[in-house]
Amino acid sequence: MASKEIRRKIGSTKLMSSDMELMLKVGGRAYLIKDVLDKELLDAIRTVHAGGKSISAGISIELAEHATDELLTLAEVRVLYLIAEGKANKEIAGRISTSEATVKGQIRNILAKLGAQDRTHAVTIGLKTRNYPSRSFVSEMKLGRK
Repeated sequence: MASKEIRRKIGSTKLMSSDMELMLKVGGRAYLIKDVLDKELLDAIRTVHAGGKSISAGISIELAEHATDELLTLAEVRVLYLIAEGKANKEIAGRISTSEATVKGQIRNILAKLGAQDRTHAVTIGLKTRNYPSRSFVSEMKLGRK
């Protein structure tokens, strides 16, 4: 039921911690692993119904491990994907309807956050660490490729 809808929208039920954080930031109220015990599921339903949030223990631990990571913004993620496609700054600016100076600023932020030396290095680090939401999630948020 719900997992089919998530799979349809996101492409997989295996998400990175940055995806989970983002889902919660944009209004998600709970995130449970599919092997959740009945009691934990009922507790989560009650918590969400009461206005709270519920996250499986294993997920909470993973999120805590990455709590100090500086995540890329959705705009920076979009720029990173366009860099990975080989787009020049001017092309990126046209694609996302912003100025080339804004794109250059976003690239500076990406390089700093990922500790990268150049654009190619940023893409490589991004692919290794997955310190950003998946392309399908960005697309679902209407911030992905046009």
